[in-house]
Amino acid sequence: MSEPPPDPTFHPSSMAREYRKGNWTLQETLILITAKKLDDERRLKAPSSSNRNTGELRWKWVENYCWTHGCLRSQNQCNDKWDNLLRDYKKVRDYEATKSSSSSSHLSNNNQFQFQSYWTMEKHQRKEHKLPSNMLLQVYQAVTQVLQKKSHTLQLHHHQHHFVNVVHSPPQEQHPQVMPLLTSTSQPLSQTAPAASQPLLLLPPPSLPPRPVDSTTPPVSGSLCIS
Repeated sequence: MSEPPPDPTFHPSSMAREYRKGNWTLQETLILITAKKLDDERRLKAPSSSNRNTGELRWKWVENYCWTHGCLRSQNQCNDKWDNLLRDYKKVRDYEATKSSSSSSHLSNNNQFQFQSYWTMEKHQRKEHKLPSNMLLQVYQAVTQVLQKKSHTLQLHHHQHHFVNVVHSPPQEQHPQVMPLLTSTSQPLSQTAPAASQPLLLLPPPSLPPRPVDSTTPPVSGSLCIS
């Protein structure tokens, strides 16, 4: 009896999995951060936005990566954990940025007040400042690398896309330049026409000068004398 053909939609990641519950370990958190960084790089290399996966498929890819590296968490767990990491990260980042600006301003006042860093606080002090109580420096630095890498890749992708659009943009249609008509205000337009267009007037030949009188010939008298 022949075996049935394999199902083309079957994938090992679609098998039933027993996901781990409870708090995340440091190793699991670092695996998730690595998976998120690789997923960002993978999606940014896609030829177009239409070929990029939806949010659900993206987190399924992250789940498969975590699963193959010993982090037995579901895609929903990975998504929730990443959102919590980003929320805590932004709180610590904004606090540290405020610390830097405040320290600079207080230095001019004889250093009467010293701003305490998040990383030197005790857990109860962090809670007093409404900060996450258990953010590790190693996790903070790993998330920073992911966000910086993503920002740099997006800027590079934007510049490359803009360069391609400029190179392949069709040339603009050039219209012939129309020269303005120069008109004279001192003479009417009819007098500015070339002389070739006016009819030629035939003038009569000049009259000949009178014939000179010979001084040796005596003048003829008006009356004749008969002898």
